[in-house]
Amino acid sequence: MRDTASESLSKWTNSDQGSRIGARDDLRRLDLEAVMLCLFGEHLDSISGPEQPVVKALDDVRLECMLHPNQPGLLKWLQYQRKLDKGSQTLRRFAAEAVANRRSQPSP
Repeated sequence: MRDTASESLSKWTNSDQGSRIGARDDLRRLDLEAVMLCLFGEHLDSISGPEQPVVKALDDVRLECMLHPNQPGLLKWLQYQRKLDKGSQTLRRFAAEAVANRRSQPSP
């Protein structure tokens, strides 16, 4: 947790003087980085680098799941199902890779 927070603070302190800091987006990245590191042992490098596909997929799936119950059936299928399926596949792939990594390198 300290390492990810330090990385975020370093990003903020090394940014150009007078430039805007997207605190909400940075804190979201910090949160996801810490969760992924603690739960899966995976370092996403998304704090100072580009957003990883798994982070985008997580956001997409979360949003689609919130919108899904409020949409008519045909509209859900036409408009949202493809995005939900694509995000779900990305998350499943990430989870399978994380499990494979943990099995090949068990923690003490």
